[in-house]
Amino acid sequence: MCLVLAVIVLFHVGQQGGLSAIPFTLNTIPAGGDITVGIVLAVLSYIGFETAAALGEETRDPHRNIPRAVFGSMLVVGLFYVFMAYVGTVGYGINHMVTGFANDAAPFDTIGRHYSGPLLVVLIDLVGVLSFFGAALAIINAGARIMYTVGRDGLFPRWTAWLHPLRRTPVGSVTALCVFGLLIGLALGFVMTPIVAFGFLGTLDALFVLIIYALVCIASIRFFWRKRRSHFSILRHGIIPALGALLILGIFCLLVIAPAPPPLNLIPFILVAWLLLGVGMMFVLRGKMA
Repeated sequence: MCLVLAVIVLFHVGQQGGLSAIPFTLNTIPAGGDITVGIVLAVLSYIGFETAAALGEETRDPHRNIPRAVFGSMLVVGLFYVFMAYVGTVGYGINHMVTGFANDAAPFDTIGRHYSGPLLVVLIDLVGVLSFFGAALAIINAGARIMYTVGRDGLFPRWTAWLHPLRRTPVGSVTALCVFGLLIGLALGFVMTPIVAFGFLGTLDALFVLIIYALVCIASIRFFWRKRRSHFSILRHGIIPALGALLILGIFCLLVIAPAPPPLNLIPFILVAWLLLGVGMMFVLRGKMA
């Protein structure tokens, strides 16, 4: 449905001479605009390509198929998001992005209603619901496998490593994530409103994932330099991960310089508290294992 809408929008806008490369330039950033908000939204939209790695133990020939899945997802999803972002921009109107698109709770519904009709809008909403459901399944699938592995190693409660007797899926971790997510989502939805709660949790999620990405970049350099020195590549295992970590550090610096309004201004404190809790748990568990 998204591609159908894209074809309709590009056809109508093209007939009116509205297709332009301006959305790909920095000239469209409004005066006083905060580009870091857009960066966080882009990260939130893009995360998930790496979840294929969490299914490595259940994949046939994982050393061959997991990299294919990860890089294939990065390429296809990245191109799709850029394409649909462009369609949304030219469809809504470049000059109406700040006054209209940014304040529209369902901008693609507005675009669909303008260029086609109510039937396509209903189909777009249905696809959107299915998309969110698919994203939730992917998150639970990956998170449950990670939680199961940690529980199997004795660092989480034993029930997180429970497996289904027939399907061998981590039912303990899946159940825990579903219950935890439902309780947190409902509680924040009542306290903040659903839209604000989604933005709050989404921003928090994106920043946590950025921290994970930065740690992976640093770990990659350290691992290949210390454990796989003969395979160490200055470009692949040195320059690229170092640039990735520095880029993420720059994003966090921008967020500190331009603090967000409530309740998003609470996120830095939650990040620090959660990281300190994790470090404390690590030392406690190390002491128990010793």
